[in-house]
Order: sequence, then structure tokens, then C-alpha cells
Amino acid sequence: MDLAHEKFGKALLYNDIKNMRTKINKRKSYQNKWCSRIEIGCLEELLHRLRQTGTVKVLQDNAGFVSKIIFARNDMIDVYHKFPEVVGIDCTYKTNKMGWPLYQFVVTDGFGRGRTVLFALTRRETFADIKEILQTFKRFMVDTSKTLTFTVDCATAQMKALKEEFPSCNIVLCLFHVCKAFRRKFPNQLVKKWLYGMAHTRSYDRFWRYLNLISIVDAEAGAYIRRYWLRTRKYWAASCNRFTISMGNNTNNRVENAHRHLKRYLRKGDPMELTLWKIWR
Repeated sequence: MDLAHEKFGKALLYNDIKNMRTKINKRKSYQNKWCSRIEIGCLEELLHRLRQTGTVKVLQDNAGFVSKIIFARNDMIDVYHKFPEVVGIDCTYKTNKMGWPLYQFVVTDGFGRGRTVLFALTRRETFADIKEILQTFKRFMVDTSKTLTFTVDCATAQMKALKEEFPSCNIVLCLFHVCKAFRRKFPNQLVKKWLYGMAHTRSYDRFWRYLNLISIVDAEAGAYIRRYWLRTRKYWAASCNRFTISMGNNTNNRVENAHRHLKRYLRKGDPMELTLWKIWR
């Protein structure tokens, strides 16, 4: 403040500093808004190199900016056709400077290991965005008729898109996410225990017994389960999907493991080109 007075002959007030800070923050916000968009020309050289060993699809929005980058190496497509029955889908965050979520499609091989068969970087995660990713997955793999089951978390957009694009396939909700949603909703320890039992028991009678116990101890919890979760029980209750082919995938742990392995190399400050190159290699 003394420096401003000596140099310009004016007193610098606190409000002046506050206004300057506001202007700077607005400018940064404007820059970040546009830095979150990619122009197709910036990626052409890299995409050309990637297409030599795989398949890449770049989708653009109405303004001509990239909205999704979906890709799979040729060997990943081969792995899918060897083990197409069950596909796990999940996304992870903080992998690139743009802040775009990274989706992985993972199958289970003959040794019980998760094998990634598709990557998708997307600006948003709406129903329309997930649907485009699934449509591209079908185009990449050509024949997806042998896929019987998808395992996903509890995201409504994913389930809705899967039902539309793969109407004959089963859906298994990740039990970890289901139980996490239950724990967050109900503090009562007995209710939590019985909810966990509802999700994991393979006995249909015991499933209903747990629900009746919950309704007796906590009527609100019982009503909530009946209203929001009961009609979708075939997606998350072990007793209701006993005959669903899942290859032991009642959670998305194999996809989560793939995320953890990949994030050893990815950094949230990486530019998109570097992120793509690291994933591809």
C-alpha cells in the first residue's frame, strides 16, 4: 500500500485489492473454461500414430470441439473376443489436466484377471454421453452378441444407457457401491447388518426375512428399501440373480484394480496428449 502511494500518489484501499482479486479470478475462470476444450487439430498427429496399432474414435460437439476420445488397441479387441461374456464398466478421475473422466471396459480372462478392452475419455457423463460410448464399443468390437452381463456401479445414466443399447443383457450392480449407499443412508447398526445380509444372501426366503426385520426395527428404512431398491433387486441381490452369468464379478473390483494400475503413471496435471500416450503404451 505504501509503494502504491509513493509511486502513484494514491492510497490503495482494501476494497481496491478485493476488486483486483475478483478480476483476476474471473480471468482465470474464463481461461479454465476454454482450456477444458480440445481442438481436433491439436491431436491429429498423435491420433494418426495411435491408429497404426488400434482403433480410435474422436467425437465432437456442435461447436467442433472434442467431446470424447474412445480407443482400443488391436490386442485389446482380440482379448474381448476371447472373453466376451462379462464386461465391467467404471470410470476414474484426476488422470489429466482437462479433468475429463476416464472409463475402462474390462473383461475377465481364463485366469480370473481383469483385462481392459476399451478406454474412453469423455468431457461429461450424461445418459447421452454414456450411450455414445456404448455405441462406439459395439462398432469397435463388431460382434457383441456373446456378451451376457455388464457390471456397473449405481450410476443411473449407465444403467439407462445399457438397457437401451444392450436390452437382452443382464446388469449386475457393484455390491460395494450398493452397500456403501445403504451405510450412508441408515445409521442404525442392526439395519446396516440386515441390509448387508439382503445383498449377499443367496437364500430368497432369508432375503425377505431380512427386509421384514428392517421394517420392524426402522419403518422408514423398510419403506425406503421397498420404494427405491426392491424393484431393482435382480441387479444387486445375490438371491435374485443366482443364475446370472457374472464370472464371480459381483463388484467392480477388477475395473478398480485396472484404474489403480493405470494411475501409477497418470497425473492430474498431464496434458491430454500425454495422457493418451501413457494409456496407449
